[in-house]
Amino acid sequence: MNVMTNEGLRPQILAIAGGSCSGKTSLSRIVHERVGKNASALLQLDRYYRNIPLQNGTQMDLPNFDHPDALDLAFFGRHLAALKRGEAINVPIYNYALHRRQDETELMPPKPLIVVEGHLVLHDPNLRALFDLSCYIECPEDIRLERRIARDGAQRGRNEASVRQQFAQTVGPMHEQFVRPSKIHADRVVSQDEYCVRTVALVDSIIEQLEASAALGA
Repeated sequence: MNVMTNEGLRPQILAIAGGSCSGKTSLSRIVHERVGKNASALLQLDRYYRNIPLQNGTQMDLPNFDHPDALDLAFFGRHLAALKRGEAINVPIYNYALHRRQDETELMPPKPLIVVEGHLVLHDPNLRALFDLSCYIECPEDIRLERRIARDGAQRGRNEASVRQQFAQTVGPMHEQFVRPSKIHADRVVSQDEYCVRTVALVDSIIEQLEASAALGA
């Protein structure tokens, strides 16, 4: 059974988790491109952040975005369940400047493979029950921090001191409390060597596992 041509079968869901800047977004995109955009879809948990409420027309204090409560995990789960049933969903578009969802949404039809990624996708047991295969990318904290400094500086115009402060105050502690413990729920733990050096072999093995799973469920 080929995951890239399993039309008519129940869509499969591949979950990729890991800490901030561990490589999960890059790996999910590589798998998505390898399978092909006609046969797969990519869904990011970051699009399901909750709206920051307004008080007297003014935005209230920002929450801890690295805590599970900042995300609408139940809404995300309902969308995943719908995709797995073969139904299309309207994916929210989150405005990170306003910290609110836009009125517009993006239609996502079901595909043979749904790749989901996010730091907390393995935290919620209701989400885990929907996954056919899950991976957790292991990455040392110092590497993740250096990548985040480079990313936030280039993409968000932030200085190194502010990135280090956020990492120390919220990113690091929330990783230890919620993200790293979720590793035990992964079907496979991916090392940085496997992710960075043997990327092609890693992606091929993930697809082979999905194909084997599809064959068993056929």
